[in-house]
Amino acid sequence: AQNYPVELPQNFTCKDCTVRLLREAEEWGSSYRFWSCADID
Repeated sequence: AQNYPVELPQNFTCKDCTVRLLREAEEWGSSYRFWSCADID
C-alpha cells in the first residue's frame, strides 16, 4: 500500500461530494496516471 499526504484548505467543507486523487506513476513511465476516488459525507 502507498500513502500520500493531502492538504486541504483550512475552511474546506464538503458534503455529499467526491474527492479524486490523481498521480503520475513515473515508475511505470511518463504517460501512466492513476486515480482513485472517495465519497465524502
